[in-house]
Amino acid sequence: MKKTEEVSSNQLSAGWAAIANQWLLPDTPSERQHIFDKFGDNPDHQYITYLTQLIHFTYLVFNGNAVAYKNQALEIRNTGLTLSSPNFNEKYWWSVVKLTRCLLNFLGSMTILIDVLRNIIDCEISDKVFKDDYSREVNSLFGDLPEASFFKKLRNYSVHRKLPLAGPAVSGNMPIEIYLETKELKAWGKIGNATKQFIEKIEVQMIEGGDFGIIVDPLVGRYRDRQELLNIWMMKKIINFNPDIVQQKQ
Repeated sequence: MKKTEEVSSNQLSAGWAAIANQWLLPDTPSERQHIFDKFGDNPDHQYITYLTQLIHFTYLVFNGNAVAYKNQALEIRNTGLTLSSPNFNEKYWWSVVKLTRCLLNFLGSMTILIDVLRNIIDCEISDKVFKDDYSREVNSLFGDLPEASFFKKLRNYSVHRKLPLAGPAVSGNMPIEIYLETKELKAWGKIGNATKQFIEKIEVQMIEGGDFGIIVDPLVGRYRDRQELLNIWMMKKIINFNPDIVQQKQ
């Protein structure tokens, strides 16, 4: 990128700060493009626009796995599947397969977003202060989040032990609710005391007199909320970043 000398850094920062909230609101490409078109051909504007697009695209890709899991869980609830439903066993089996697949996709990508954004900072910005600020923000959002630790342990359990089991809570003609069974997960030697205590705090008995389990999608939702906050922080940080110290690109 060839740096312009016609617009000062202060002017650029003020211009981007003025539209920061506008950027964070539009949901469609056409609305976002309308915002981008306001900035003409200024190279600094174009480069920061490129960075914001890259960051938001990255967020949407990985956020999609959390959304897919929550949508699949909601779809299962909305089917109204009960013990008396025709072909209950087959329908329940495929519901569990789909839900487990969505869970594994989420577990496999949950920390990749953090790594990819850090790599964008390294390769596109190359500023130590920015990188240090990012590390502090990540630690603030995820460092003491019990869901983050739980999902890391669940991912390791899925890789090094076996796939997590999903069990139904069914009673008569009541629609099923699918839980993540916790008995074997808690017994796993590498689960750790803190994560085990977290599980015991939130698990419920799936049916009276039966095993205990966790409804996972609220946990996915809370982790996704932190991902969204990280994305917003990155967008605002880029928008208000001094373009004079952005690594120059040809």
